Amino acid sequence: TFTHYAFRMRVSAAKGMLKNTKMRVSSVASAVGFDDATYFSRIFELMTGMTPQNYRKTHAEDAPQE
Repeated sequence: TFTHYAFRMRVSAAKGMLKNTKMRVSSVASAVGFDDATYFSRIFELMTGMTPQNYRKTHAEDAPQE
């Protein structure tokens, strides 16, 4: 569905931000179009199998500050 497609695109963009920046998760959520960081975290976890925080710990490089 379109909604699923939109979530996949938003989560994909968020994954890049989580890997390459030290932005707060709530700021990443807002940047990719989610008004509610908790809802973003739930969707992110459903689609990736891990929370945004765990994703960052696992995949982060030496990220520059926002």
